[in-house]
Amino acid sequence: MRFFVLLLAGGIGLGLASSAKADRPGYIESFFIEGKYVEGTRAMEDRIHIRGNDAEASYALGMMQFLQAFELLNQNMYRHGLQAPNGQFALVQLVTGPLPGVSVQRLPVAHNPQAQPITYDRWRMILEQFVRDMKTVEETLSQHQQHPTLNLPVWQIRLDLDGDGITKPDETFARLYFQFFAGMRPQQIPKPTPEMEGFTIQFDQTDVYWLIAYTHTIRSALQLYLAYDSQELFDSIAHHVFSGNPTPPQFDRKVLSFPQTGGLGNADIFADLILVVHQMRFRLIDPDRTKAARVHLLTAIKHSRLMWDAAERETDDRNEWIPNARQRQVTGLNVTDERIKAWRLFLDEAEEVLEGKKLVSHWRSADGRGINIKRVLTEPRDFDLLAWVHGAAAVPYLESGPIVTPERQREILQPFGGNFGTFGAFSFRVN
Repeated sequence: MRFFVLLLAGGIGLGLASSAKADRPGYIESFFIEGKYVEGTRAMEDRIHIRGNDAEASYALGMMQFLQAFELLNQNMYRHGLQAPNGQFALVQLVTGPLPGVSVQRLPVAHNPQAQPITYDRWRMILEQFVRDMKTVEETLSQHQQHPTLNLPVWQIRLDLDGDGITKPDETFARLYFQFFAGMRPQQIPKPTPEMEGFTIQFDQTDVYWLIAYTHTIRSALQLYLAYDSQELFDSIAHHVFSGNPTPPQFDRKVLSFPQTGGLGNADIFADLILVVHQMRFRLIDPDRTKAARVHLLTAIKHSRLMWDAAERETDDRNEWIPNARQRQVTGLNVTDERIKAWRLFLDEAEEVLEGKKLVSHWRSADGRGINIKRVLTEPRDFDLLAWVHGAAAVPYLESGPIVTPERQREILQPFGGNFGTFGAFSFRVN
């Protein structure tokens, strides 16, 4: 009996000691600064287990899971020699995702001189893992939403971007943010100053909604991509994306080439692009994924509204990640009441399109009918880019009804002055 009493007392003592350690100033931040997310997620899970409903620990856990997901994705891309776009193939982005906004080619991947080849099956596995990881983040953040706050020195957050087990000085969240989220080139990224390194962002409930919306947006894009079999295209142009992949014969200049003559430009690149466009015919292999993509977008819209509702209720001014129009703009996001109003109009319009209440025009529609996007996603067919451009693929989805007008589009875009994509990156990532 005495043994069990001592064991129980020891267990309680360890739990209290662990809880006291978890309350130490800077304890949570230390995991981010040192890039120790495996240890950090374990510590946050233990703290939640001991305390139950712990908003701060749940928020930190979700953030760590989010960074771990990008860390793993970046490591996989490094392993296979992901290359930055070389300018020769504007359409090569399509091999890395169905939407420009999820192109992995914007990840901060260093050159790998020993890159391994990547197969189409391996590529799909990596994307499917990222989808699962985003689901985990969303589930964690959705469990505890009691107005948490988390102060993080964003310039000091480290990541292991190449999987060597070391978080080097240039492997930072700032680099990930500027390249992937802001779309900057490496040479455009500002060098951190002592003031920057000490700069802290306060993440709060507004940012919880933002992150949940982001997980749904990126899952929607990836589900669309994974719904189709695009192996033929991938096998043709993966060598433009991954340095570990050999050049296939149809793109080998020793096999196929055309002597350059004046006035024709680069005929080889033009010929290659013709083949790429021709290969943008994808067989539908999982219709449930296109349906899921629509649900994800609707959920992202819901949380984007919640995000701006929460932001506009805030009265403090503490270095916000997502500020309202009255707070300091410390992240480069120029927020005005006019822009928030326009974004809400965009959300309303997008929701009506996804619900089939408004239609999208096609340039060759002769009778004024429009495309029902809801049916495109819930009644999917094989995808053929040229058939959609021609209009043949759109015919089964043409209906009579209200259509998104150019006037409403201008009303939405005008307040942003060309920066709609940047604003969207913070509102739920659409650029």
